[in-house]
Amino acid sequence: MTEYEVSTKHSRLYHTQAIAARAKGIIENYLACDRQVTWDRKVKNIESPARGTKNFNARHTLFIRAENDQFEISLDASGDLLHKRGIKKNVGKAPLRENIAFAMFSAAGYSGKESLLDPMCGSGTFSIEGCMIKENIPPGFFRKFAFEQWPCFSQARWNHIKKKAEKAIIPTKNTTLFASDIDNKMLASLEKSLNAHNLNASVKVFNKNFFDLNPDKLTEDKGLIVLNPPYGKRIGDDLKVTGDQKLTRNLKVTRKINIESFFAKIGKHLKENFKGWRAGIVLPDKDLLSTLPFSASLTPVFHGGLEIFIATGKIT
Repeated sequence: MTEYEVSTKHSRLYHTQAIAARAKGIIENYLACDRQVTWDRKVKNIESPARGTKNFNARHTLFIRAENDQFEISLDASGDLLHKRGIKKNVGKAPLRENIAFAMFSAAGYSGKESLLDPMCGSGTFSIEGCMIKENIPPGFFRKFAFEQWPCFSQARWNHIKKKAEKAIIPTKNTTLFASDIDNKMLASLEKSLNAHNLNASVKVFNKNFFDLNPDKLTEDKGLIVLNPPYGKRIGDDLKVTGDQKLTRNLKVTRKINIESFFAKIGKHLKENFKGWRAGIVLPDKDLLSTLPFSASLTPVFHGGLEIFIATGKIT
């Protein structure tokens, strides 16, 4: 099945459904007349060797982008968004994208050889991404791609590419990654994901409140600590915005105070217990940089339509 997604900007043709219908007719008529077979008809007969089931993920998306009366047509080769690694099955309320975790590791200079502590791990984005870096596992190694259902796809060639990449993987010899949280449900989900992909030897998962955590009891190495703290509605009271402008302003001020207080508490714990460690922390507001006990580099990123910030530095 082929789906058409259309977007327009500064175009005299702006009716997306009409553009999709017109493009569908032209493309399918061409395939039927000149190639003797329609795309959809051929896809229906493809069998996925990995799953052994007919028509697995046999849905193809054609993107049509119109801008300034110029059209670009592209076929989705990924399927799921590229940041997905094919490992996590369950996520929390505000899961961090894997590519943002990778961006933090890059900014913090994480090599995979030093200790990594993820003390607010949630569903384990940092822990899993760190483990993959440590073992030199390619980002898409465990996932499926849309191009695997294309008629021209060669399973034998793809298997050869994956086997070659597998030879470069470095199996872990010691546990240097530590993941903790206060949510047992998320911890169980993380352990299940790690076990399913033979990554459990690299990561020690345990229940612990960050503010009760002493890193010296885990490792002698002063490595990297990464944090994606809960913020906004996820801490304190659920402060709902109402139609009353004065009340709305008061609620926003209260929420800001709660967030600042929470991040200041995090900063205090880092300063008292993590001297010598490098740190990476996700900030919902760049003004929260003042709550951190180290001189940090700030990198803006977009996540879920919002601008957030990655702060990295060494705790002194």
